[in-house]
Amino acid sequence: DRTNTEFQTDYELPLDGRTLKLGYDVEHNFNRYNYPGQTLDVVTGAVTPYSSAGNDFRYDQWINAAYGSFQTQLGDFGLLAGLRVEQTDLETRQSQGAAINKTDDLRLYPSLHVEREAGEGGKVSASYSVRTTRPEPEDLNPFVDRRDPRNLRAGNPLLKAKRTQSFEVGYEQDGKALTYHFTAYYRLHKNVVSDVTQALAADTVLVTKVNLPEEQAGGVELGLSGKLPLRISYNLSGNLYYDEIDPGIFASGNRSNVTGNAKASFDYKPTKADTWQISVNYTGEQLIAQGTIQPRTIVNAGYRHQFNDRLSGVATVTDMFDGMHQRRIFQTPDLRDDYDRQILGQVVSVGLVYTFGGKAKQKDKGFQYDEGQ
Repeated sequence: DRTNTEFQTDYELPLDGRTLKLGYDVEHNFNRYNYPGQTLDVVTGAVTPYSSAGNDFRYDQWINAAYGSFQTQLGDFGLLAGLRVEQTDLETRQSQGAAINKTDDLRLYPSLHVEREAGEGGKVSASYSVRTTRPEPEDLNPFVDRRDPRNLRAGNPLLKAKRTQSFEVGYEQDGKALTYHFTAYYRLHKNVVSDVTQALAADTVLVTKVNLPEEQAGGVELGLSGKLPLRISYNLSGNLYYDEIDPGIFASGNRSNVTGNAKASFDYKPTKADTWQISVNYTGEQLIAQGTIQPRTIVNAGYRHQFNDRLSGVATVTDMFDGMHQRRIFQTPDLRDDYDRQILGQVVSVGLVYTFGGKAKQKDKGFQYDEGQ
């Protein structure tokens, strides 16, 4: 059961070319994961409750935040400065063992963005920000999940939120035939959440999550979109970076690599009514405290036909080459664990979309069938 309740109010005051914005936001998140345990008598078939195998976990979080921003023009430079003050109160409760954990945290999140026009359609910018990434509720659940008898999992109720300082400089160009952007960045992370493993027996391991002291990453992000001959349009993006983590007590010495992510999509429109699309998503090697998560590539494809202003047909194929799997390698002086989880992600779907009421003719937002994958 998940219940999210939020109240937000904002105030905006224009000041002769300047803008002041103030706001307050309160959010309450309550999650309950209740999986009752049972014992099966294999002879009689009788099922009886087994409380020690049950998982009743509750996540109760309040976030109160006050924030403001000020936007102005200083000569040729546009300036946007902001500050968010946030109080977080969290309580987690696991009925098995009556484990209760409470945390409260008051943090400041400043931001600063400066930009300047650079020729026709061009813009240069620089920014600094501090932000947070909270653990998922289930990452805090200490219950040991035994659905796989060889690979057990458990959350960590003492996990802290990751805190990130980000420094960026960039350039973007918006043209009729070609649009692109380039950003160079450095990011310093504290309390990084990572998987760690320990051997419980010769053929059984327990994987849980911990906070690492520090991670730093620096690299470049690129984006490019435009059109090719034969009615083909494209959208390319990528991120190439150097990553270094401090594993703390879970390994000796810092670990680093050079990795990246990339996405490419191509649209082909042989007629005004028909669109073919193929997209490729690549995720590079990721560092964890005691090893790596291996790269993966996922390819999706689709076709859309517009019968008229209101009716269209869509056919899609997801994960054409079975790339949706996770391979995680742990390596310690006492253990090597190679875990490969295959996900059957291939799905073929065919559907019709009909627009009711209002004006049927709308601006084409593009054939992004694979959004949310």
